[in-house]
Amino acid sequence: MRKKHPGRRIACAALTVLTMMIATVAVAQAPAPPQAPQPPEPKIPPTLVPSYVVDLMTAEGIGAFEGRWKTMEAKIVEGPALPNAMPGYKTSYDITPHAGEAGFDDSSWPAIEAKGLTDRRGGGKVSFFWFRTNLTIPAKIGNFETAGAKAVLTAYVDDYAEV
Repeated sequence: MRKKHPGRRIACAALTVLTMMIATVAVAQAPAPPQAPQPPEPKIPPTLVPSYVVDLMTAEGIGAFEGRWKTMEAKIVEGPALPNAMPGYKTSYDITPHAGEAGFDDSSWPAIEAKGLTDRRGGGKVSFFWFRTNLTIPAKIGNFETAGAKAVLTAYVDDYAEV
């Protein structure tokens, strides 16, 4: 027959509670892990009504900024597969020209009139076109002073675009 030893049970319970308290205190005193940096705020256009609107799809609008529209078809070209491609893939596809890269020379591109921006281009199905212009913000457009104003561009695209 087993003898009951209430003193042992109390001692075991006390040791268990003490162990838990030490672990809790150790966790509570551990330094906090460093916080991840906050992501940047999204860049969104102002929600106020614009002070002045210029339509860059008109000759007058693009002329106010001394701009000139240019366009070029981006062709799909076949090239070698990447070094880590799966077996059986011997080719890859890309576009040319890579006009989105900094310093790209578009001086040989044909210029188009602003009203021609809405004209359909390409043969359809899979077709890509670059549209470019350089804008110089003048000190004044009509009677609107541009100093300190925030320029917001709105682009309308058909189906898919990278702006």
